[in-house]
Amino acid sequence: MAAFRDVPFALAKRFEPPQPAATWTGVRDAKYFGPGCKQGHPGKNPDVPVNQTEDCTRLNVFTPAGALGSVEGADDPRLLPVMVWFHGGGFKEGSSAGPFDLYDGSKLVQRHGVIVVSCNYRLGALGALVHEGGLEGNYGFLDQRACLRWVQAEIGAFGGDRTRVTAWGQSAGAQSVLLHMASNRSAGLFHRAVLESAPDLSLFTAHEARRLGAEVAKKAGCAHTSATATAECLRTIDVDALQSAASAAEASLFGELSSLSLARPTASFLPFKPHVDGTDLTEQPFAALVAGRAPAAVPTLIGFNHDEMWALMSGLPGWVGKLGVGAALSALFGLPTAVRATKHYEKLYPSDESSAALKILTDYIFTCSSQAVALALPSPSFVYQYNHIDSFGPELFGRFGLAQCASRACHEAEIPLVFGNMGPASFNISLTPDEAAISATLQAAVTAVAKGGAPVGWPPFTSAARRGLVINQTAAAVPLGEAANVCTAIWDRSGYVH
Repeated sequence: MAAFRDVPFALAKRFEPPQPAATWTGVRDAKYFGPGCKQGHPGKNPDVPVNQTEDCTRLNVFTPAGALGSVEGADDPRLLPVMVWFHGGGFKEGSSAGPFDLYDGSKLVQRHGVIVVSCNYRLGALGALVHEGGLEGNYGFLDQRACLRWVQAEIGAFGGDRTRVTAWGQSAGAQSVLLHMASNRSAGLFHRAVLESAPDLSLFTAHEARRLGAEVAKKAGCAHTSATATAECLRTIDVDALQSAASAAEASLFGELSSLSLARPTASFLPFKPHVDGTDLTEQPFAALVAGRAPAAVPTLIGFNHDEMWALMSGLPGWVGKLGVGAALSALFGLPTAVRATKHYEKLYPSDESSAALKILTDYIFTCSSQAVALALPSPSFVYQYNHIDSFGPELFGRFGLAQCASRACHEAEIPLVFGNMGPASFNISLTPDEAAISATLQAAVTAVAKGGAPVGWPPFTSAARRGLVINQTAAAVPLGEAANVCTAIWDRSGYVH
């Protein structure tokens, strides 16, 4: 296996689309992961890298050593499928290396004969800020596309097949892949997709994004009478001051019940994310996806975890906690859906409104929207549900301060098993026999899809059967049961653009 880390694929200048990367002469040191994108101080959050920079558009390539220099052209049958990884982190944190280097692709490369590429992309306000003075936003989204274009142009030198590229991501990275499917400018850059915990969150319109950008400028002391002067101030202000202003603007605009004035309240979840700009994204992506009109849609493997939102509750807008479950349901989905959902979730969590709310958000944002997308994507597309309680959960989630996830199948719980990485030696983690088998099944599945095939013994997802791989102590391809029933009974009726 050979690894090439910290390879520039573009040049990132603040609030500009990615530009061609600078060339170099001689030998470049590619032994170590490079810096992550600027995102604030790590504190005790292991997902935030210590080493950060604004010019962060770097990628890493993991390839079987025998693939280098062994092929004779673009049609050589020895070219290997390529999996391009976009990390999660709510569009505001993370890196291509991941916490504890969990996103190192070495094991997948060695075991399954694929090439893994992982990419940084700009985050937070630096990746998304919009202002009428000429800041168009979607910079992180464009970074991702630049990475996919680099793969098309360069991966042959590493033994990769540019006609078999899988766009692969988790959380914000998975939603990013769905956004690329909804953009005609990303068509042809990838041919399969693997999505882990892809959230269904509406995007801001250009008007709404500019409203947030104006608030950032105000908090940053950049609100000049000229829009051009304001934009120039935002381009040149100290980056830490800019990020502080962005945090203050987010809290100011989206911490109170005023968020309910938005036509789509879930847009206020993670506000510094891509927006519908009319060019790269011309409508709400989920509307295009579930209607079957996404121009870059491809066959996909999509999965979700039983307790996704328990890991994410600290990132919810402040207004969510100010409403009771019934009021929130009525505000977001209307009275008929609220009545049906209240009856269902009160039975699941009697006298526990907090857990009911988290399960409602899990089902709407992850469980059911993922199934709706899978049914609309090209066949064959596949679904899994991760219910397994990781034996290493207390140790791993404890590092993130997520004690509530120690005994739950939380957001990110399956990541170590998919990559086969268990973090640093200080973890003292080992897999149970069941977990070793689950890990092997998941790795075989994602690489089978990347190779253009299908997971062994795992049927495509259809509306007639709604069968998927259900992962408990063991993994079995069976009907999803309640995870499908709640969708058809409640959330499919509400639609998925709120």
